[in-house]
Amino acid sequence: MAGMPGIVIRVAADTRDAVRGLSQVDKALGKTASTGKKAMDALDSLGPALGGAILGAGAAFAAKAIGSTIEAASALNEQVSKSKVIFGASEFRVRNFAKTAVKSFGLSTKAATEAASTFAQFGKGAGLAGKELANFSTDLVGLAADMASFNDASVEDALTAIAAGLRGESEPLRAFGVMLDDATLKARALEMRLYSGSGALSQNASRLAAQAEMMLQTSYQAGDVY
Repeated sequence: MAGMPGIVIRVAADTRDAVRGLSQVDKALGKTASTGKKAMDALDSLGPALGGAILGAGAAFAAKAIGSTIEAASALNEQVSKSKVIFGASEFRVRNFAKTAVKSFGLSTKAATEAASTFAQFGKGAGLAGKELANFSTDLVGLAADMASFNDASVEDALTAIAAGLRGESEPLRAFGVMLDDATLKARALEMRLYSGSGALSQNASRLAAQAEMMLQTSYQAGDVY
């Protein structure tokens, strides 16, 4: 028991240092710095030993939460960097779209940015750039959310089905009420002046026609997210 006072003093000192650290993190995250001080005062009122035990558990939880937040922010930053490379000067259009994705489509900013970047690969391959590329990609992301909601499916499944359709695989889209056979795509491409009316469709014409046809065939599903 003779060693207890030293232990208590040490625990109390450690808890105060930990709270000061949490206060700095709190301020860095844009919150009021007074939160840490209030927490320390409350813990001190419980006594050094009990306060230290509570703070230890709280600090562990806070450290885990902060770590997860940092990881999520890092992943989002990587997606934004990738988006800048893909969309160039029109990246701001995708960024603004992604910021409202949670409210508009129930998608996180990261998920919306990632999906738009994936679809942009098809659009770039078909010769799109700038505003047209941004619209091509974000329209399909919004479509995926509506298709998922309307058909009681996951957004991931809808995104996968759309990507398959852009690759020329029509089967996954049938579950969402979209039929993309060769005749349909040729008729759409002809109307869009991407096809002369004879021979096979080029890959680029097929992708653009597929996107336009998907949007048309699912027009009744638009806006189903909310």
